[in-house]
Amino acid sequence: MTAVAFMIWNRSHASVMGVASLCVEARYASVRWCGAERLDRRFADLATWRAIASEVNLQLPAAPLPRTSAIANVLAGERVHDVEIQYLTQTHIDDSEPRLVAALLDAGLRSTTIPEARPDQEP
Repeated sequence: MTAVAFMIWNRSHASVMGVASLCVEARYASVRWCGAERLDRRFADLATWRAIASEVNLQLPAAPLPRTSAIANVLAGERVHDVEIQYLTQTHIDDSEPRLVAALLDAGLRSTTIPEARPDQEP
């Protein structure tokens, strides 16, 4: 399984708002908003997961995802017009214990360093 990490920042003043992770195979999507104590689990219907899988199977752009992206809409929800979401990295997740996959993905998201600046800007 592959976990895909994204950075989320405020569209108007480019401040980092959080990081997100999704795993198509596990139908897992969560956001770690800056300052929040808990992860924000995101949910999608089957058609949206198919669209997300298509986006992930294409090469994810270095630029922010379009607002119309299924990934952006699931991760940002009602905030999609206020934030930009950009691909960071992919990580292999051990799926030998299926009941532990969500916990592994949560732990990975909690340990993801929140960048201080957008990838295309100097810190």
